[in-house]
Amino acid sequence: ATLAAAGAALSAALTATPEEAHKEKVRKQVAAYVHSQLKARRIAATASGSKGMSHDECQRIENKVSAKVVEGSTSLDSNGGVGAEPSFLTSKRKEKIKSLIESYIAQGKGGGGGGKGSKPGK
Repeated sequence: ATLAAAGAALSAALTATPEEAHKEKVRKQVAAYVHSQLKARRIAATASGSKGMSHDECQRIENKVSAKVVEGSTSLDSNGGVGAEPSFLTSKRKEKIKSLIESYIAQGKGGGGGGKGSKPGK
């Protein structure tokens, strides 16, 4: 099954437009940055003796943040990946990503995930 998935991913990458390929590259950069931030939090939590996040929680947050950042970015759409800026992850964008990570972590600790459009029950 994993070989078939790898083949499908390779096929999709080969048929992707330059814009889609650029978006995927940026999504991977964002995911790697989010992963490093979450890893640092898990190490700090372990060192302090508190219960950290599970691997699944980290994966969920990583996927949500990277998708939201890439889909919400207007700078990716404006240049279409052609002549792209040297680095998508500017210091200002990194700070916004950190605050997004914090908000997703807070939602997870609140129980039930919360999120947009959810209402507390009576």
